[in-house]
Amino acid sequence: MKSTFSIATVIVLSAALFTNAQTVEKKALTLEGAKRVIAAAVAYAKKNNAPGGVIAVVDEGGHLMALERLDGTFAASADISIGKARTAVLFKRPTKAFEDIVKTDARRCFHCLMPTSRHYKAAFRSRSTARL
Repeated sequence: MKSTFSIATVIVLSAALFTNAQTVEKKALTLEGAKRVIAAAVAYAKKNNAPGGVIAVVDEGGHLMALERLDGTFAASADISIGKARTAVLFKRPTKAFEDIVKTDARRCFHCLMPTSRHYKAAFRSRSTARL
């Protein structure tokens, strides 16, 4: 019984050591950092005489940290900018990359985003050809 207990203790202790070895420290954006990003973006927009705009800052999970809507910007643009920022973070690439994909090969883009159901694909195909 003692040998079983000691073996179990060794396994638990070694698992604890390996678990610590597998953790990673990450740098995270703070609220103060998000405010500085917004301040820099507002200054850039004013310097370039932007007619309006929304600055959305999200964390690495795509959750909103800070948002500022400039004067003269329509209300729905806030939701659009949050979605754009979230997309950039979650896909780890600028949204311009998706714009380029759609411009060069829209069929490939939609094919990758469609669910695998044959019925859904058939319905989508019939609707998309009807619009053309």
